[in-house]
Amino acid sequence: MKKASFYIFYIFLLVIYLYSIVFDFFPLSTKIILEIVGLFSCAKYFANGNYRLKKEYRTIITLILFIVVWDIITSSLNGKSDFHLIKDIVPILGSIFGAQYLYSLSKPYFNSPNKFLIVVTVTIFGESVLALLMKASPALYELVDSFLVFDFGSDTIDDIFDLTRVFGIGNAHYFGVLATCILGTMTAAYLLTLSKGMVERVLLIVMWIVISFTSFLTARWAVFIIGLSGLLFVLSLRHNKLSTQIVTAFSFLFIGSIVLIFATQNVDTEVQQWAFGYFVDKDSSDHSADIVIGWWENTRFDIKTFIIGDAQYGDPRGGYYMNVDIGYFREIFYGGLIGLSIIIYSHVKILRYIYHYFRNRMFKLYLYFLMLGFLAAMAKGNLNMMTFFILILTYYSEGIFEKVKQPAYVG
Repeated sequence: MKKASFYIFYIFLLVIYLYSIVFDFFPLSTKIILEIVGLFSCAKYFANGNYRLKKEYRTIITLILFIVVWDIITSSLNGKSDFHLIKDIVPILGSIFGAQYLYSLSKPYFNSPNKFLIVVTVTIFGESVLALLMKASPALYELVDSFLVFDFGSDTIDDIFDLTRVFGIGNAHYFGVLATCILGTMTAAYLLTLSKGMVERVLLIVMWIVISFTSFLTARWAVFIIGLSGLLFVLSLRHNKLSTQIVTAFSFLFIGSIVLIFATQNVDTEVQQWAFGYFVDKDSSDHSADIVIGWWENTRFDIKTFIIGDAQYGDPRGGYYMNVDIGYFREIFYGGLIGLSIIIYSHVKILRYIYHYFRNRMFKLYLYFLMLGFLAAMAKGNLNMMTFFILILTYYSEGIFEKVKQPAYVG
């Protein structure tokens, strides 16, 4: 009973960390509360002179400070005060303490980081199922809407049924769903390499398919993430016997067919048209893919903007600066190539720290694909996955603190 209670509570906290849900009856983001609790739980380490932050986390904080300093520099040079990078990056500091709290809470129950990865995948799968069910059941949506805030980004949208797409809880909507899509699909594919029985493989395949499908019905750009995770899925099969490969592939096709049949029969036809229109009948689609291609082909930067940026992220009249919604370009327009490079380097650095703790060839491939997923998402919109990477690092580094080595006493 105690173990079941822990998992329920832990998954609830993990949902808060991953999705930043906001309750109707509470004005603040619950993730901020989680991070404050985490900070207080770390007070005993800060107060104790025998402990300090591990090198990795000191480096992460230094990188965040670099980004803050660069934001101040480019803003000063451009005479602007948007401070987009500071608003986006500084909250990541809190996620370090939130991750530490989750780790310390689960330490007695997780005998390895792989157990954590399994729970993460199950949590993302659960949210994906909830998102699909809310779209199919107005009663369920009304129940969830009675205590959670749904941010539609427009005053003209009253509920999820005004949208021709699936809409999840917290930040799992529009392009924002890609962060958990990357984490969920890549982790499920990696865990397949560790699975020991067919039942476990089938469950992972089910979770991978549902997360992929829900993400695609939420943001069509997820098709590229799904493709990458599918490649990781195929690569993971190479290490199994031929019979296992055949059975796993058959299970994948069989389960995928069931999900597709269920979706076509239960998902709104307008959602299906929105999601698959470009592939079925390009002329009947909303041409968003053509718009993205146009941005890539036609966007230009002058030398000054390309190097240091214009320190402007949003357009005062609404929308994004220069009316371009591509992650790489938006960051270049704001902080130039320098700002974009620091952000990408920060992601790479955290993943390298994770690999330092577990030097396994398949795990290394998993980390590569997490980064590729992030880079693929940035080709459409803006995304930051440092909080997710920090969470993984916390489990593989076994916490954010280390004991300070005391100098040997010489009598």
